[in-house]
This record gives sequence, structure tokens and C-alpha cells, in this order.
Amino acid sequence: VSERAVDILGYPLEQWFERDFWAEHIHPDDRERAVRECRAATEAGRDHDFEYRSIAADGRVVWIRDVVRVGDGALRGVMIDVTEQREAEEELRFQAQLLDTVDAAVIATDRAGLITHWNRHAEKLFGWSRTEALGSDGVRVVTPPGGREFVASLRGRLESGETVEDEFVLARRGGTTFTSWMRAAPVMNRDGRCIGFVGVAVDATERKRAQLELEQRTTQQAMVASLGQRALEGVGLTRLMDEVAFVIGETLDAELTGILEFLADDEALLLQAGCGWRSGVVRKARFPMRSPSVAVAALERGEPV
Repeated sequence: VSERAVDILGYPLEQWFERDFWAEHIHPDDRERAVRECRAATEAGRDHDFEYRSIAADGRVVWIRDVVRVGDGALRGVMIDVTEQREAEEELRFQAQLLDTVDAAVIATDRAGLITHWNRHAEKLFGWSRTEALGSDGVRVVTPPGGREFVASLRGRLESGETVEDEFVLARRGGTTFTSWMRAAPVMNRDGRCIGFVGVAVDATERKRAQLELEQRTTQQAMVASLGQRALEGVGLTRLMDEVAFVIGETLDAELTGILEFLADDEALLLQAGCGWRSGVVRKARFPMRSPSVAVAALERGEPV
């Protein structure tokens, strides 16, 4: 037993030579397994290595890796303290499990752009499994064709230490695109050097649609309210129709608007008001009912067309 054993677990060197010392100081939860694995390998004459927890003299739990060689009636090997490594692995495992519970796609890449982390929601959002994504080119996996130039400019901002939040067009497996809200940030080492990137993305398609619908409803309601107010003010019908045609054109950003009156006697539609028409057409132009048109179809069906 080398003196290094004292540094690892803290027990006096002479105690190591006591019978069953090794087994008695293995953590109770690992003792049976560790002894069984060592005995089975030894009886088979097989070199082996395995990890387990030991209890140090001061009560600390120490992760040990034993690398054992079997031969000439003896076991020879080294005992390595891997506590920091195991704790780091546990921390990474915990973080990965934590990120899997996040209701957003979490993607990390190294500085070369190869994917190093791909959580469960990323699988759902983009359609690529974790196994398929890890080690792949992140640009190819999540951006549509032609996105490399944009990513190059984004990467420059990230490498300078900037965190970027914005809407981006991303691609699913199969090539379909969608609008995403994404927050991307650089990953720095202790020396302040960029070693990779991490991004959090959510599908903003529904949010975008809902926002546009809300804006449209708000605009339409304001338009109706303003026209209603003008009608209550007693504005003449001709002028009110002119204002309706103008407001509708402005609200919907339409190039052409028209209010058509059905003239039963003439079986025609008269353009009573409108915007976008050439001079002299409004209140003069007539459209025969026998001509197929959207306006005729709407009038015949009694519903929007």
C-alpha cells in the first residue's frame, strides 16, 4: 500500500493491512456490488476496473476507481480518486435532466458549430432525435437553405460576448419552416474565451398569428367605431360611403375598394363609392349583373365571397 492511500481516504497506513479493511470501508450502498464484481473477476483470473464509493476517515464520501491486474496469486492495481469527475458528471446529468423538463428547445454547440446538447423539446420542435442531432452541424439541422450567411453574422455577435434575442426563421426536419423566438448566448470558459454557443427556441407561429389577429380586430373595431361616429354626426350618405371606402382601403392596405349599389331596374351594379379608381369612374361606372364577378356572386349568395 502506497502512502498515497493515506491522502485519498485519510486512514493510517497500518490499518490498510488489516483483514477486510478494504471491504469494510466501502459505502454500504456499494459494498455488496463492488465485492461481488472484484471476487468474480479475480476467480476468473480476469483483469478488471470498476468504480464505487468509499467512506473516508473524516466521514466524506469518496468516489474510487480501481484498476486491478490479476496474476501470480495476487491482485495488483491502482486506486484513483475520481470524486470531482463523478460530481461533475452528476452535475451535467442533473442539468441535462433539468433542461429536458424545459418547455423550449435547448441547443448547445461547440465553437465549430457541432451540436453538443439537444434536449427533448428540441426533438419535438425540429423532428431530429438526440442521437441524430448530436455531433451534427447545427446550421444544417435547424436553419433553412441559405441560412449560413445569416448564421455567420449572428455568430460574430455571439463571439464578441453579445446575447441575442429575436425572431428567426428556422427549419424542421423535412424542410418546412416556422417563425421562432430564440435567445442565443456564448458559452465562455474561465479565461473569458468563447468555447461554444447555447440557444433556447420556441415556436412563435401561434403567438405571431394570435398577435396579428388581435391587431386586425383592434384596427377593425376602431374603423367601425370611427365610421359609426361619423354616421351619428349626420354626415350625408354619399360622403359617408366615400369615407367607408377610404377607411377600408387604409385599414386593409388595399389598392382598390368599391361600394356597389344594386340597381334592380337596370340589372346592374353602380359604383357608388371607392378608392383607387381612375378619375370620373366613381358614381358613373356600371357593371352588368350578367357578367360573372365576385360582387355578383356575393349578391346572389347573400354572403361574403
